[in-house]
Amino acid sequence: QVATVALGIMPGSARPDVLISPNYSTAYVSVGEELVIVDTLTLVVLHRIPFAGEQLGAMALDPTGSRLYVALETGKSVALIDTATRQMDGAAVALAGVPTRLVLTPDQSRLFAMRPDTNSIDVIDLASRSVIGSVATPGTPVDLVAHPDGSRLYVVHRGTTPETLSFQTFYGHDLTTYDTGTFAQTATLELPTFAVQLGFLTYEGHPGRMSILPSGSRIYVPRSVAAWRTSPTAF
Repeated sequence: QVATVALGIMPGSARPDVLISPNYSTAYVSVGEELVIVDTLTLVVLHRIPFAGEQLGAMALDPTGSRLYVALETGKSVALIDTATRQMDGAAVALAGVPTRLVLTPDQSRLFAMRPDTNSIDVIDLASRSVIGSVATPGTPVDLVAHPDGSRLYVVHRGTTPETLSFQTFYGHDLTTYDTGTFAQTATLELPTFAVQLGFLTYEGHPGRMSILPSGSRIYVPRSVAAWRTSPTAF
């Protein structure tokens, strides 16, 4: 540990996010009802943008570092922040569910907002700042990445093929590809399942945040391990 920065109070149900500006000088942190901006060299809090009554979550930053997109989970919307003025740029884009992950297309024309509560992904056109489509996922989405050329979207979600271990049924996870032009599903890959029974507990590997090579030739899907005492179908 090198240093600690006091950011504020974070609810137990919060899904905070941290992004670093392209020149590495600034960190953006979503903390409860505030967006906290930190100088990465001095570790001094430069500014706090309040969102009263909101719970902030996932974020996305454009390659120039001039536009920051913030998921407002309480209001089920996405806010656009001008990083130069440190203020909201216009009204937030309303969604039909809670956004928990935001991904920009490489050309910065669209923003994908993942909504696990509705098993879908909203497609936001950033020129008109409106939702122009929605992608339905076969199972609860966990994470997503866009291909570097912007033609495809890769989504990890709960699988649809049941598997049984020690009389408990679970569904694993799949990786599905979508055409970003038509929003049509083009392929699905069943990910290898890791599960083991130890006493009364069933342990299963859960995918984490994915990454994709700049060439788009490979996608990396990390997995953590979670445990539960009842059937995973309840999750």
